[in-house]
Amino acid sequence: MPDSGSVGESDPGVRNLTDLLAARAEQRPDVVAVREPGAEPAELTWGEVDRRVTATAAGLSASGLVAGQRVLTALPNSIRYVIDYLACLRAGLVVVPIDPQSTPEERSRLAERTGARLVLAPDTDHDQDGAGTVLPPLDPAALAVLLRTAGTSAEAKIAMISHRSLVTPAAQLARLGLITADDTVLAALPLWHVYGLGVIVGGWLASGCRLIIADPAADPAELIETEQVSVLPTVPAMLERLLRRPDLARRLSGLRMVLSAAAPLSDELAGRFAAAAGHRVESGYGLTEAAGGVTTTLDPTGTERPHHGFGHVGRPMPGIEVRIGDGSDPAEPDRIWIRAEQLFTGYWPDGAGGPDHDGWYDTGDLGYQTDGELYLVERSRELIMVDNFPVYPAEVEHLVLELDGVTEAAVIGDDSGMIAFVVAEPGIDADRIARHCADLLPRFKRPATIRLVDALPRGVTGKIQKSELRRLLDQDRQLDHDRKEPRP
Repeated sequence: MPDSGSVGESDPGVRNLTDLLAARAEQRPDVVAVREPGAEPAELTWGEVDRRVTATAAGLSASGLVAGQRVLTALPNSIRYVIDYLACLRAGLVVVPIDPQSTPEERSRLAERTGARLVLAPDTDHDQDGAGTVLPPLDPAALAVLLRTAGTSAEAKIAMISHRSLVTPAAQLARLGLITADDTVLAALPLWHVYGLGVIVGGWLASGCRLIIADPAADPAELIETEQVSVLPTVPAMLERLLRRPDLARRLSGLRMVLSAAAPLSDELAGRFAAAAGHRVESGYGLTEAAGGVTTTLDPTGTERPHHGFGHVGRPMPGIEVRIGDGSDPAEPDRIWIRAEQLFTGYWPDGAGGPDHDGWYDTGDLGYQTDGELYLVERSRELIMVDNFPVYPAEVEHLVLELDGVTEAAVIGDDSGMIAFVVAEPGIDADRIARHCADLLPRFKRPATIRLVDALPRGVTGKIQKSELRRLLDQDRQLDHDRKEPRP
């Protein structure tokens, strides 16, 4: 197997991500695999990573944990996170990632839901090194990770991700040459998120590239320049941060690829970044249930393909089939179905809600296809019915953002109609926004209420948390109700 070649699920010995690690350690034992600037040690070779993973896996097994038991990881981006994650997989344990900034109550609640036997956190004793060899699970269909889907802590479902589901998308990235052994990839996005685990960590192992691990709060421009980063996995919020740097083009001159995912990327932001940094932003569509990416605008031949406008997220990755509705009219917006080997097996604990008997999974997203290109319209659960007409919030948000002075917008619906939450510069009031909507939208698509706010709630990848907006609305209504209630 050549150093720069990909390792994938087609290789008979690969059943587990740690098989990819073992292959890299054998091929390139003395080559630096991972760096964490400022840490001690600051870097490890492939051979050192493999030895540490083996020792930690042996320690976990020696502590009494057995294959199939769950381990909750509440660790920040770090070499330790990568070692612990891979050690759990090598020992056959099931990883349950959670935001390291979560509260003790949130950790306890998730540990109880999943039956986790151990919590790995920065403040826990980490004396897990052991002796001996641990053989990873032989069955690629065995459960590997339990990942919470988008939503509030109370609402989030937990997707059951197998070892096969982790290996398959990682191998796709490497086999396409999207990430190669010559690349240096910046891991400044949360590694406990599906984007971090599926695309960044998985792509690192399958390609044999060099991984630079950093805190999400670190200055990405500084790291890109000093660490000679060539591939930048990013999200729109990071692009906005980078655009605040006046010397952006110089600092990012070594980049060859910028890939934005995990949150909607507007054409306006992509255009501003390309103009300031000199790099086109590629985008993609993925979901937790697919353990990573589903489509991408990247072309594996290196040919620069044109962007196709609002909602465009590219073509399906190899091995992934996409169907719109029943497949009879892909150009008409309908529910997006996917079929792929990497799909999850269902939701914890009983596997309900997984792919149907033919292998198709209803993503809950709405979109359409033109000439094989997928356009993402909206989450189906966000679709708003007004006077029996369907309204896509993304369309309304897109038009509201066209008003100069409006910086953010989110539209939700409830019994009182559509409500637009808007962040705007001074001088832009609700009446001005309402007139703008009246000029561009038919009456049934215009927000019934416009609320100016200082900021919109966002998750770790920058995606707007509409469930939090609904919770705030419920709180406001309860306060109004309490004020109107006559006192005894």
